[in-house]
Amino acid sequence: VEDSAPPELVDGLVDAGTLVFVVRYPGADSGPEQVLADHGVDARAKAESVACAIRFARARASDFGNNDPLVVLTGFSLGTGVATHAALFGADHEARWDEYAAAGGPPRQVECEVTDGSTHVDALVGIAGDYDLFVPIYDGVYGRAYQQERDPELQEFLSSSIGVNPDLKVRLFHGTSDWIPVEATAEFAALLTDAGYDVEFVAFDGGHEEPTELAIPTFVEVLGG
Repeated sequence: VEDSAPPELVDGLVDAGTLVFVVRYPGADSGPEQVLADHGVDARAKAESVACAIRFARARASDFGNNDPLVVLTGFSLGTGVATHAALFGADHEARWDEYAAAGGPPRQVECEVTDGSTHVDALVGIAGDYDLFVPIYDGVYGRAYQQERDPELQEFLSSSIGVNPDLKVRLFHGTSDWIPVEATAEFAALLTDAGYDVEFVAFDGGHEEPTELAIPTFVEVLGG
């Protein structure tokens, strides 16, 4: 989860028996121009912060006797976009960014405290996400058309995450009166379904908010509880 995670969500997940780690990534208030500038420097820094957190969480889970934990990422708004990018690339995250860097993309931005271990993700619970910014396979607001006009190589790279981690479970929530169009998440969910992912999308009655009462049971479900 990200650094703005509401206490009721964290407390509910802990009460459900999960081990929760709060991820802090740089520039949580970044706009799309900053995220995409310089062939994705800011995007890589955000994504690497999440990847480092996954490695850290896996290492700490072993301290509690779990050497092969199920990893579920969640986030809200921009944080959901970052989490989605990391979840879709999964274990190939670092290698894919390094390949992109060799072709002219940005070099590594973040050094992990825990350098070993997989960045594989088992499930994603996305809430009110900016999916089109980090997975621009459709137009949305800042997706395919917006990015192709500005940096087609970056758009192609970010879109290449689809299919890398095909066993990923995806659960998406979006308020029907959110200022981020709920239709964009519905389109993203449909595209992921067409790509073969296990996807469920719930449009709830609300705005730009986190439906804790829906999210916590969903975490339990994807964790096999």
